[in-house]
Amino acid sequence: MRLTKVLNKNLATIKRELFSDDVTFTEFSACGKSAVLVFVNDITDKKSAGELILKPLSEATENFSEKFVRNEIPAPEKKTVLTAEEAINEVVSGNVLLMVEGTAAAFSFGLKKFEK
Repeated sequence: MRLTKVLNKNLATIKRELFSDDVTFTEFSACGKSAVLVFVNDITDKKSAGELILKPLSEATENFSEKFVRNEIPAPEKKTVLTAEEAINEVVSGNVLLMVEGTAAAFSFGLKKFEK
């Protein structure tokens, strides 16, 4: 199923499939729009997600766009995701998923936690 520009619809689809206590849905405002980060607690580097994704989005003064993600979010392994199935696969693989209201895509970032 293709993602839509309606965040709540996309979020409901993802939550229906990822109904585990291990999955976190962090809702916030990005560039003046509703947004959510989705990730699996134990396998995601949450500190890096905050520093590399949330911080640039919270400080942004321009409109949200795919160009903004490419140029302003310094997180590694950026990927544009167009379907709910891809989005779910990215999350269960340990990546952080970003969804923003008005955007018919999600963005995945490679922020897996590595044990030292």
